[in-house]
Amino acid sequence: MKSRRELIALSRKSSPLVKRERRQMFFRIAGVAAFLFFVGGLAIFGLHQDAIRIHRVVVEGNSVIASRTLSSIVEESLAGTYALVIPKDTVLFYPRKEMVSAVLASYPRIKTAQVKTENFDTLVFSVKERTPEFVWCDHSTTVKETNEKKECYFADD
Repeated sequence: MKSRRELIALSRKSSPLVKRERRQMFFRIAGVAAFLFFVGGLAIFGLHQDAIRIHRVVVEGNSVIASRTLSSIVEESLAGTYALVIPKDTVLFYPRKEMVSAVLASYPRIKTAQVKTENFDTLVFSVKERTPEFVWCDHSTTVKETNEKKECYFADD
């Protein structure tokens, strides 16, 4: 009978068949990794192509707020990349919610905002501004007593 040490030593020795199987497994894993790396590189390369990047921002539905100020906020949201690799101004991955929330936070006069794309290169930013239904002024003190301006507010629905 063989001792325990001899059995362990024999099991560590590799036969030519085991070596060949290990080599094949290594090449399979390396091949799959190379394929995934190649496909990922192609995807990143494709996302940087001008054909699917946003080049123009159109603002519609505004009457009081200037289109240029709204488009500058939208363009700031489009600047940069995700994970230092994927550009934010691609038609597939542009930050819709970030744009809408930035504009709504900057201008309370805007009631709703929507974003959509046209022709793979144009971003259409549609806004609906609040319209004043009536004016409310504070009448707790008269203007003659305080020599100050009245505070008045527009109100909508």
